[in-house]
Amino acid sequence: MNSHFVLAVHLMLVMARRGTEPMTSADAARSINSNPVFLRRVMRQLARAGLVVTQTGPTGGSRLARAAAEITLGDIYRAVEPENLFALHAQTPNPKCPIGSRIQRALLPTLSEAEQALQQTLERKTLAQQLEELQRLPR
Repeated sequence: MNSHFVLAVHLMLVMARRGTEPMTSADAARSINSNPVFLRRVMRQLARAGLVVTQTGPTGGSRLARAAAEITLGDIYRAVEPENLFALHAQTPNPKCPIGSRIQRALLPTLSEAEQALQQTLERKTLAQQLEELQRLPR
C-alpha cells in the first residue's frame, strides 16, 4: 500500500500549524517518525505542485505556499499519487478467454467512477478544516 498521501497530509498539517516558521526535514522526521531523506522526496513532489516553498541554508525549511484554507486534500492527493488509483493488468489478458477479452472494458467505468468519487470527497475538505478536526481530537 502506498502511504505517500497520508505522509504528505501529515507534513502539510505540521506546516499549517507552524504558520510562517519553516519546517526542516529533521522536524518532519521527528513528527512522522520516518527517514528525512524519504520525506524530502515527498516534499519535492509538494513543491513541484506549488503547495509548499522550500528555502535552503541554516535557517531554511519548508512552509505552505498559500493559506491552508486554499489547499484541498485533493490538491495534496494529486501532488503525490500516481495518475490512476487502480492499475489494470500488467500483462494483457488472454484475448481468447471469455473474461480476459473483456475484463478491462468492463471494469474501466466502475474504476473511473470510484476515482471520481474519491477526488470529489478530497476536494470538499481543505487543509485548514483537517487541521481544525485534528485539533479537536483528544491526545
